[in-house]
Amino acid sequence: RCTRVGQSTATVLAQQAADIGFCIFSGLAYGIDAAAHRAVIQSQGTTIAVLANGLDSVYPKAHSLLAQDIRQRGALISEYPPASRPLAQHFPQRNRIISGLAFGTVVVEAAARSGSLITARHALEQGREVFCVPGAINNPLTQGCHRLIQQGAKLITGVEDIIAEFSDMTGSCRQHNYSSENRNLDQYAKSLLELIEYDPISIDEIIQKSGLTPEEVCSMLVVLEAAGRVICDTNGLYSQSTTDGN
Repeated sequence: RCTRVGQSTATVLAQQAADIGFCIFSGLAYGIDAAAHRAVIQSQGTTIAVLANGLDSVYPKAHSLLAQDIRQRGALISEYPPASRPLAQHFPQRNRIISGLAFGTVVVEAAARSGSLITARHALEQGREVFCVPGAINNPLTQGCHRLIQQGAKLITGVEDIIAEFSDMTGSCRQHNYSSENRNLDQYAKSLLELIEYDPISIDEIIQKSGLTPEEVCSMLVVLEAAGRVICDTNGLYSQSTTDGN
């Protein structure tokens, strides 16, 4: 459930974040998720949908065309094998992947009991930032956001509030024009790409060379794969792609 205002807010935030090079992760669900994915696609940015079922099907089915668009602008990923159904218990588990891949989680609307609150809890446990959009005090779909803000989540009124938390990553995005080759990669992802050559390299070697945490490296590798800049072979080794992902 979400309001039209919530969908509009998600659209604006996702579009502006994509415009400065952020990759947007979400869950392909109705409402806020779909609005965010569509906004990124419209901005020709990178978006990744984490599914609660196998990759051989799309849930909800009404988002089959949206899923196709996401494949073109990013990726569909899942921890579940083919033929896995979207069972109720899969969704909270799926949410931990969304929060773990991202540097921060933005909660646009959330009732007192909401799947978004599960994602926010996972984000906090994973050491990620949590941002919340405030709303009317009598709107039941903002009660979860207000509670998170009371508990220490960062109140945001625009994408600039998010940028301020990641200024070291986004500074180059705002101050320089990207070449077509790197326009969807942030500074850290581009630095990581320089460590990956055409000879396959293990993720452990990438972590050691970069000095980044395993979580940070995994998140950036997902973005680089989605952008078509690196490939992962059947042995789990990474190398630069020989084709231009753009």
